[in-house]
Amino acid sequence: YCSTPVLHAASPKWEIFVIAANKCLEYFSKGREGRRNAAMRCLSLSVIPMGRLDELREAARRQLEAGGIAAARESVDILLAAALGRDRAFLHAHPEYQLTAGELARFTEYMDRRLRGEPAQYILGRQEFYGRDFEVTPAVLIPRPETELLVEAALEKAAAMKLASAPVRLVDVGTGSGCIAITLALELAAR
Repeated sequence: YCSTPVLHAASPKWEIFVIAANKCLEYFSKGREGRRNAAMRCLSLSVIPMGRLDELREAARRQLEAGGIAAARESVDILLAAALGRDRAFLHAHPEYQLTAGELARFTEYMDRRLRGEPAQYILGRQEFYGRDFEVTPAVLIPRPETELLVEAALEKAAAMKLASAPVRLVDVGTGSGCIAITLALELAAR
C-alpha cells in the first residue's frame, strides 16, 4: 500500500499530512486491472491536518463520514486515543494538544485502514466487553454490547440455580474471543 509519509505546507496555520502514492504509481503501470486496484487503494488515502487535536478530530470525522463509515465520531475517538496511548477523556480535556509526528503517522495508518472498511476493533486488536479488554482478530466475531445482556441473563440464572443448590454448568460453543465464557467465569467466581 501507499506508505511513505510526506509533509506539505498548506497554509501558515497548519500543514497537511499526506500518505505518498509511490506504490500507487506502480499499480497504474500494470494495465487496466492494475489501474483499478491503484484507484481503489489511492481513494483510501487519508489527508490529516497537523494542528490542534480538536481540528484533527473534526477533519478525520468528516473524512470517515465522506467515506460512508458509520459511527465516524466514535471511530475517530477510539483510533485517535489508541494512537496517542491515552484514554478518550484526554481527547475532550485537551483540545489544544499537538500530536507528535509518530502519533500522527500511527493515526493516519489507522485511518487508512478504517477508510478501507476494516473495523476499529480489528485495527487495534481489542474490544472492551463487560469492563474487560479482549483480543480480537478477523478470525473471531467482534463482541457486541448486546451480548452483555446474554451474560446478565446467564448470571441471573446461575444465581437462581445456586439458591436452589443446583450445580451450575456453563458451555460456550463456538467461543471465538472467549468473552462470554471468560466473563461468566470471572463474574461467578467473584459472587
